[in-house]
Amino acid sequence: SSSYTLDGFIAALQQRINQMTNDSGSSVSGVKVEYDRLKNSFQFTSGTTGSNSFIQVSGSSTWGLANVSAGRGTTSTWIHPSQYSELVNGLPVAKYIDARGEETSSADGFTNISAAILVIDDDTPPQITSQPPSQVTLASNSVSFSLKATGKDPLYYFWSRDGNPIAGATGLSYAANNVQVADSGSVFTCLVSNMFGTALSSNAVLTVLASRPNCFTEWFDASPHTNDLAGRMFTFTPDASPSQYAVCRQSASSFPTDPAGGTVVSLSDDSSVAVTLSGTNSVSIYNRRTNAFFIGSNGYLTLNSDDLHYTPSYTNHFSLPRVSALFCDLNPANQGSISWKELGDRVAVTYQGVPEYGHTNGNSFQAELFYDGRIRVSYLELAVPLALAGLSAGQGLPILFAPSDLSASDPCVVLSDPDIATQPQSQSVAAGASASFSVTAVGTPLLSYQWLKEGVALVDGGNIAGAQTPTLMLASVQAADMGSYSVTVSNLNGRITSAKATLVGPFAPAILTQPAGRQAAAGSTVTFTLGAAGPGPLRFQWQQGGTNLADGGKISGTRTVSLAISNVQLAEMANYSVVVSNANGSTTSSNAPLTLWPLVSWGHNGYGQADLPSGLTNVAAVAAGHYHSLALKNNGTVAAWGAGTSYAGTSPHFGQSAVPATLSNVTSVAAGYYHSLALRADGTVAAWGASSNSPGTSPNYGQALVPGFLSNVTAVAGGAYHSLALKSDRTVAAWGAGTSNTGANPHYGQ
Repeated sequence: SSSYTLDGFIAALQQRINQMTNDSGSSVSGVKVEYDRLKNSFQFTSGTTGSNSFIQVSGSSTWGLANVSAGRGTTSTWIHPSQYSELVNGLPVAKYIDARGEETSSADGFTNISAAILVIDDDTPPQITSQPPSQVTLASNSVSFSLKATGKDPLYYFWSRDGNPIAGATGLSYAANNVQVADSGSVFTCLVSNMFGTALSSNAVLTVLASRPNCFTEWFDASPHTNDLAGRMFTFTPDASPSQYAVCRQSASSFPTDPAGGTVVSLSDDSSVAVTLSGTNSVSIYNRRTNAFFIGSNGYLTLNSDDLHYTPSYTNHFSLPRVSALFCDLNPANQGSISWKELGDRVAVTYQGVPEYGHTNGNSFQAELFYDGRIRVSYLELAVPLALAGLSAGQGLPILFAPSDLSASDPCVVLSDPDIATQPQSQSVAAGASASFSVTAVGTPLLSYQWLKEGVALVDGGNIAGAQTPTLMLASVQAADMGSYSVTVSNLNGRITSAKATLVGPFAPAILTQPAGRQAAAGSTVTFTLGAAGPGPLRFQWQQGGTNLADGGKISGTRTVSLAISNVQLAEMANYSVVVSNANGSTTSSNAPLTLWPLVSWGHNGYGQADLPSGLTNVAAVAAGHYHSLALKNNGTVAAWGAGTSYAGTSPHFGQSAVPATLSNVTSVAAGYYHSLALRADGTVAAWGASSNSPGTSPNYGQALVPGFLSNVTAVAGGAYHSLALKSDRTVAAWGAGTSNTGANPHYGQ
């Protein structure tokens, strides 16, 4: 009816055992129960000494004991009572005997020996009560794996490595000596057995590191180990090393991120505030990425949750994913400011002039979290001699932890653009064979690679592997794989694209670069070019609208990679393509259209009047004569072509295309049969061509002799042999043929 002390329990147990009787009235007697403190076990001693003596605990089921042998032999037997359990759905469940003698898994009411009978189960198989833990160590060290198990003695132990038994490893523990990096990843297990069964331990994994990881944490706790971070900047860049970051240092005289314009937060002593980044921006500490973090008043940034600890210690520091810029008891409520600023590539948190609690001297430092995972911490003025600085993954004190010396970090290397040291090389392969392209690049790590075919990025899959590595692999090469390959190499500082390497095989030519459409000024020379690869010799045939071209006249290069057309005019406006062939077949390019701009001319071209001059651009107006053409340009000058580029005096060359050298500021033009007119911005008129110097005989009828009184002209027009001018007063002036109506050609009073 009450709880028992150990001595009271022993006495009660001995009394109850000696009171047990069976159904015929035989009883147990002479059993002595003692407790061995050294072995932490009960000793049951029988009251007989014969060679067949034994302790036979018998009784009805109400005792919970039915013919269970507790021990036999001529000497005392050690009994180790243990909780009996059974597997239920693969899990061990403790079992008890209730007051009615029924088996139960409930321990309710078992507060004294009257309500709960001690079950001595002597036939138990092994049970592992403490599994061997995984181990992390440095190369050349020794490690030990051990476990704890219970069960009927004797217990036997058999250790294995990667499933293979280890000779002689038959104890509770196994020691591996002088382990090396090559041993890393080994899996150790132990099989425990006795005469009633076996138990296999869980896996214990061995990790061996070549050197101690840098935990990037320094605690300035006492002289001479005092704070030496002022005037320094530290950049932590994620990498694949056991330390997970590389750190470098450089001097700092100002904050890398100007805090001006940032969001000022109001923090009291030992407080924090949550910050959520905009859009898809996120930050990371030890690969724990999030778009939210907490700014603590005591000089640190945390992920997952806020923190109010003000005492710097390794325990506090490593309790959360954290950047401890200056972990100490700061008090921004006293003076100074804390602000954060979100930029396109990072978020910066700045502490300016924040003093330690109970002090007035300020501390100024800045922590920047880059979206690509980098972390940068800068220190300007520091007045706190005792503090903690560093990074934390938030998983407790790291294995193999040792304090860092941040100020002894390597100097930061100025970022350099990537450069190609060895270009990929062209190659020829057999159908169905494999091919590979490799590049060697230098530059500030980490370098990234992206292979391209004809300028289009490749991805792994099908017969392509290594599309984002220094070596591109192509399996079972076919015709579709022919072409040019290049690779873009990039880092945080820039990018560069390699030269093109061509892959050819026993296939029809592959077109690497299609001819591009051209828009050209009439009269200019146009070139179409194509890039092709394949087993040589390669043959080319250029076509216009699907019809083969031949060299001659304006056209050259019809059987080369480049087609040239000179003095392009309306007749050359068409689609151009090229057929490339070799011994394996032919391939036709896409069409490349040729268009003219800004002018097109057509019609009779006996004197070149429909051939636009080369380079003619910026045209504002045009006019056409009998055998010549005029163009007014935006700059107020006039271009002319066709008949009459000089005054030969023979038809039709009467100087109508010989524009006066001093003519400028023209606003409109007009043309007659053999003469030209130009209206200047000042309202005067210029004329040239037939009758400008020899009037009276055909076609010289004075149509190019501008009247001396003529001014304030707003428009001009040219007839076959006469000229007209509209003045600002709405009157008209006329000159040339037809000043009277004689009835004789060409004088009709026009």
